[in-house]
Amino acid sequence: MGLHPTGTELFLLVAGVALLLAVGGDVVARRYRVPDVLWLVALGVVAGPVLGLVPASTVLLVAPAVGTAVLVIIVFDAGLDLEGKILRPLLASAVVFAVVTYVAGVVIVTVLADAFLFPGDLPLSLFFGAALGASSGAVAIPVANRMGLLPSLRGFVHLDAAIEDALAIVFAGILLLILTPSGTFSTGDLAVAITLPIPVGIAVGVVGGVVWLLTLGRWQDRPFAALATLGYVLLVYGVTKLLLGSGIVAALVVGIVIANAAGVRRLVRWVGASGIHPSVRTVQTEVAFLFRALFLLFMGCLVVLANPGWVAIAVIVGLSVGLLALRFAVARALSQVHRVDLDWASTLGGVGGRGLTSAVVLILPISVIPGAQGLFLPGVLLIVGTDLAMTAWVYAVSRRGGGPTAPGSGGDLAKVRPILEGLAREDGGPARGPGVFDVPDGAPGNAAPTPPNPA
Repeated sequence: MGLHPTGTELFLLVAGVALLLAVGGDVVARRYRVPDVLWLVALGVVAGPVLGLVPASTVLLVAPAVGTAVLVIIVFDAGLDLEGKILRPLLASAVVFAVVTYVAGVVIVTVLADAFLFPGDLPLSLFFGAALGASSGAVAIPVANRMGLLPSLRGFVHLDAAIEDALAIVFAGILLLILTPSGTFSTGDLAVAITLPIPVGIAVGVVGGVVWLLTLGRWQDRPFAALATLGYVLLVYGVTKLLLGSGIVAALVVGIVIANAAGVRRLVRWVGASGIHPSVRTVQTEVAFLFRALFLLFMGCLVVLANPGWVAIAVIVGLSVGLLALRFAVARALSQVHRVDLDWASTLGGVGGRGLTSAVVLILPISVIPGAQGLFLPGVLLIVGTDLAMTAWVYAVSRRGGGPTAPGSGGDLAKVRPILEGLAREDGGPARGPGVFDVPDGAPGNAAPTPPNPA
């Protein structure tokens, strides 16, 4: 009797291999900081276009939802690390850094894509720029957590990644509105698409965070609390999207509100002294890990194999390094006006790998723009290229050594300096480079410092 596996059996087989490969890739990533994106996308390419085990038509039904869910969970978890004492003095600088690097990245990628990758096809080039102009929180946030950064610098990376994620998705939505051949587009639609997402996302996120503190926050020691919180955050995302807001921003704000429950209590007296239980965050991290592994597998399955040509490869290699150099240049420029510490520039330049956000945005135009599936091969190559460049850059920063960060010279950094020094002492360990501290023996590499007791 021969073996005749069905499509379901083949999919589960490939998914099982993807999860095992993701776990192995995570071990490698923790030790050598090589993103596991590389292995999972490669498996998807083998399972999809090479062997035909996972058809692209099936992947397109589930990939956008899975990828978006991962982004929501990761951004929400990043918000939980942003306490007010770190957030307040760094928020404006993070917004400026994210907006400048994303806009400049979109322009550079679009111009080069229109000239060399998709000559004369401006819609494809614009979408390619919208997708690859943003660093990915799903890549940058875990790398920043594993580097043992000072809490302030780690929080800055979290904020920047979440803002760039939101900007990429909002800009892609605007492009879809303009390019969709439905004939119903109007100036009013464009105005709404530009002005509403961020403010509505912030408003819904604030309300959602307070509601969580009043309800689910009191049940964090109960069974299935993690799944309830996860479901709640996805619900907030869905409600925000129905109200034409940015669900990514809303998820970030919900996390920030929960992280600052003590401050919220001073404004809303019914809020109790509740917060996220560590076990809840552990479950959320594992659920995000599962979805992320599957999405990266799906991303590889959607690649259309072709010979990109030497010119395209040269452009992608140049962009892989150039996009990180752009981040470094912006950080250096902001340090001149005391918006970021000069010693942070090398780290901020390095944690700019592309990944999940880019892939989610690249999927959006497939049913709208002819030939949009051709975005995936150069997109995957650029994602892999930026991640390899990020790995080398971060390794060089970690190996550079040197004394502790230089004292700030004024502005927001002067206000936050005493807080940073206190948090650094809580983290423990000697300084081994600008803004980087070794994690104490026995502590996990991605563990956040224990916040001081508000009492």
